[in-house]
Amino acid sequence: MLQTPPFKIENDKVDTYSNRLFALSCISSWFLVRQARRSWL
Repeated sequence: MLQTPPFKIENDKVDTYSNRLFALSCISSWFLVRQARRSWL
């Protein structure tokens, strides 16, 4: 039976959190660009 060390689990949590944060920032920046374009035109 293989057991995952606790620090590995923590690393996975941090990875998913940072990935989520990255995706959120991408979406928000894309949304802001869209809004800016609309206001310019």
